Amino acid sequence: MDLDDRLEDVFRQHRDDLEEAWLALEGGDALLEFLKEVSSDLTAAVPSLTTTASEPSQQADWHELLSLMRNAETEPAISQYVEVRLAESLLLSTREIAVRSKAIAGLIVNGAVAPQTRKYLKLLSRCYLSQYDHECVILRRSVLEASMKEVFDRNMDKLPGARASATMSEKIRLARELGWLSRGSAKVANDVWFRGNKAVHEDPELVRDVFGTLASTLTVVTELARAR
Repeated sequence: MDLDDRLEDVFRQHRDDLEEAWLALEGGDALLEFLKEVSSDLTAAVPSLTTTASEPSQQADWHELLSLMRNAETEPAISQYVEVRLAESLLLSTREIAVRSKAIAGLIVNGAVAPQTRKYLKLLSRCYLSQYDHECVILRRSVLEASMKEVFDRNMDKLPGARASATMSEKIRLARELGWLSRGSAKVANDVWFRGNKAVHEDPELVRDVFGTLASTLTVVTELARAR
């Protein structure tokens, strides 16, 4: 029995254990789909929920649904049910997450990365492993911005003519002239900034070769981290 089969057995046991608790509500699948949808894009059609025989059937509006999810008697059953069903839905993603984990292991930034850049790198890594590829495009821009800011702050005493308000294009050009970035990395940095801006302001689903662009972005970060 492989790992997927063993995990499926665990989920099946949990579902059996939850059957009695879930009797507080019928139509659990409708509620689950609603919660998944609203947590995905913050918009959703409120489902019809039928209560137990002790209460009359009714069309649940938004406030009634919130009451059910906050009710001390029904909330534990709802939470447990949703937890198990979401875990089931993630089961098929674990293999891809493992593949991506092995892939990014070879992309470790070789340099002294400052705290702010490290925060964005952690977010970028989480998004990539969770297969939030569109979000990766936007976060690459944040990683570049933080990394560029830190290298300029660190070397500002050596740059009397540099302005704190310089545009990113100007900073990339100057970083290239000072030897902080190679010609190829400067080109990558400009592309990261351009695509990140386009994703933020025009098309949030703009994505292409996520792993390749992630790798090239980390090359830029490594070069900037070494700049002195």
